[in-house]
Amino acid sequence: MSNFAKLYRLATFLLVFGASMVCVAVGQVVVWAMDRTPPFVVNSYTSSPTHRGETAKIKVTVKRDLTRMCSVTYSRMFLDAKGVAWDLTEGVRLMTAKSLDELDKRNPDMLAIKIKVPDQAAVGKGSVMTVLEYVCNPVHQLYPIPMVMVTDVDVLPKKE
Repeated sequence: MSNFAKLYRLATFLLVFGASMVCVAVGQVVVWAMDRTPPFVVNSYTSSPTHRGETAKIKVTVKRDLTRMCSVTYSRMFLDAKGVAWDLTEGVRLMTAKSLDELDKRNPDMLAIKIKVPDQAAVGKGSVMTVLEYVCNPVHQLYPIPMVMVTDVDVLPKKE
């Protein structure tokens, strides 16, 4: 076999191998991009009526998919009966996959939220809105999985 034939066979092998690697990489990116299911599901919640200026306690029954090793950034706000928004997190918070594991170990399938109802909140049905963005793979760094969790709280007049 001539040197040219050997070189041709090597070039063909490298081309086929390289094309195969590109196909595998593109396939992996497509699988990651199609992963849009939130790793967190709210089953139910309870909250007790709370006076303005006091702490509302909300217990949320959840199901977390900890097998996906996701991190989450979130922000939380309170919306009073007149639609006025009150920022509760003062920016965005981050929880890593490890911290979510620890949270689930301490409170399996439950999320306990305590928030201070603003003194000037309107009396009536208020809501705690938590906006979450999950990152479970490299594609989610560019296009995270969005989720919004809303829990209602009845706001009572301030105690005198």
